[in-house]
Amino acid sequence: MNKNIYIIETNDDLLSIKDKINDRNKIFLLSSDFNFEEIKINKDLKFYDEKLIGKKSLFLSNQIHNIYSAFFKSCLNTSNKSSYNPGMVFQGSIRILLCTLLKYDFFIKNELLKGDKIYVSPNANKFFLSVLNDYRTKHGLQYSIIKTINQIEDINNKFIGKISFDKDGRFRNLSSINFKNKFSHNLFNLLFKLIKI
Repeated sequence: MNKNIYIIETNDDLLSIKDKINDRNKIFLLSSDFNFEEIKINKDLKFYDEKLIGKKSLFLSNQIHNIYSAFFKSCLNTSNKSSYNPGMVFQGSIRILLCTLLKYDFFIKNELLKGDKIYVSPNANKFFLSVLNDYRTKHGLQYSIIKTINQIEDINNKFIGKISFDKDGRFRNLSSINFKNKFSHNLFNLLFKLIKI
C-alpha cells in the first residue's frame, strides 16, 4: 500500500499538518527547526537523512571527497601558477553545498522513488526543491506543494553582516558581498595586482 509522504521544513509546518501524523503517512523533516519533544513523542516523524548510516554514510563521504578533491585539484592546475584563481575562495562553500545536495539526492533515491504521493512544504529549502525538480524532469517524479502551509520569505537564512547563512549550515550565500563603491572596488583591484607581483 502506498503512503502519503510529507516533507516539511519547520516546526510551524509540522503544526499545520498535525492531523496527518499517523502510521498511514510518512513525515520527513528537512531541518533541525523542530521541537524535539514532539519528535520523541511521534515515532512517525523522521529526519530525511537518518538512514544515512554505516556503509551508506561511508559511500556518500567518499563521493563528497572525490568530487571535492577533483575540484580542488582543478583549481591548482592552472597553466599560469602566478594567476589568481577565484575558485579557491569558494572551496568551503562548495563543500557545504556538495554535502547538502548529495544528501538530498540520497534521500530522494531511497525514499521518494517508490510511487508514493509526495507533498512538500512551500518553505522547503531551495536546494532541495532544485534537486526534486531535477528528478521530476529526469525520472517523472511527481509532488505537490502543501497548500495549508503559509510560505515564509527567507525562512532559511540568518544574516551576519551582508552574508546570509542557512541556519542548519546547508549553504551560505556570498552573493550579497559586492563592491558598490568604485573607490573600494579600485582599491581591491590594486591590492590584487600587488599580490600577483
